[in-house]
Amino acid sequence: MIVGGIELPFDKGPAGHSDGDVLAHALCDALLGAAGLGDIGTHFPDTDPKWKGANSLIFLEHAKELLAERNFGIEHVDAVVILEKPKLGHIFRRCGGIGQGAGRAAGEDSFESEDE
Repeated sequence: MIVGGIELPFDKGPAGHSDGDVLAHALCDALLGAAGLGDIGTHFPDTDPKWKGANSLIFLEHAKELLAERNFGIEHVDAVVILEKPKLGHIFRRCGGIGQGAGRAAGEDSFESEDE
């Protein structure tokens, strides 16, 4: 299971064509949608075999580049992940994960979990 670019030792996870990172996908959809650029499926269709098993942080980087081309920027991101298991709070505190994967400095964004 991968959440926010962080691989978690867990035997279950979402089914997906790429790595199934639900946080990266949600952020991509939010950024692309806010800029009027469609959604993640428009840019990375699950019918294209080249995206099978792909790292979802690639999708996030692509979204960031599309925003920059249109003079949009990402000021701040706040996301909450709610899972029964595995517990994420301690992992998000010690890992840069998705923020750093999108070229953001540690501390610029807030990623939280509802499991503490």
